[in-house]
Amino acid sequence: MIVFVPSASLPRPLLEGDLHLLAKTIDHGVRTKGVQCVGLRFVSEKEIMRLNKIYRGKNHPTDVLSFGSIPVPLPKSASVEQGLGDVIICSVYALREAKRRMIPPREEYFRLIVHGVLHLLGYDHTNLEDELKMFQIQEACVEKVFSCV
Repeated sequence: MIVFVPSASLPRPLLEGDLHLLAKTIDHGVRTKGVQCVGLRFVSEKEIMRLNKIYRGKNHPTDVLSFGSIPVPLPKSASVEQGLGDVIICSVYALREAKRRMIPPREEYFRLIVHGVLHLLGYDHTNLEDELKMFQIQEACVEKVFSCV
């Protein structure tokens, strides 16, 4: 089960209930095991560009970055939730992309959150086969969540 942990207040079109619905939908779509905490941050274009340059060697802004947690061996008796990682979204980029695609900003935020979580779960889009699989799951999750709100 995925649990989102936002680092600050959510951007305007998103509601706390949206995160719960997104988590349930992703869990249903990919069958996650155990409690998986996902940190969620919304940053400026300058900050996402800085992170993209440091960690990916790309000197330009991007819409979403995912950073997986380093697995820590826990004793069997531990009741600590395992952190899956962090999803960092550039709000300005998301709003601009929503406008370009003529979709509601909320839908674009849903898409970016799902996309980031799928990366944390091991999905990628480095080749066509993986891309088709990942984007099929992503769009099915977005469609399901967006139709419920």
